[in-house]
Amino acid sequence: MLRLCQFARDNGFAVGYEVSDVASRLNQQRRGLAKVLNPAERGGYKKLLIEYPDRLVRFGYSYIERHLRYCGVEIVVITERSRMIVSLNW
Repeated sequence: MLRLCQFARDNGFAVGYEVSDVASRLNQQRRGLAKVLNPAERGGYKKLLIEYPDRLVRFGYSYIERHLRYCGVEIVVITERSRMIVSLNW
């Protein structure tokens, strides 16, 4: 999470909130993922910073990416591995 926060600061993103989810990526009831999708569907943020796509979802990343893009959210992959953080950079 520290690298994501540093990346956000270095690139002028205002960090709205951080989301961490330790549940299995095969679990369909992931609260952390819901915390990312629900505000995106309401226009709550414009960029989602992640270190690596499989930290967001193990399978079906392209579906999540497409849905977020439809909601107006750009996913920014910064490096390799970590968790996710939401940036409120309008």
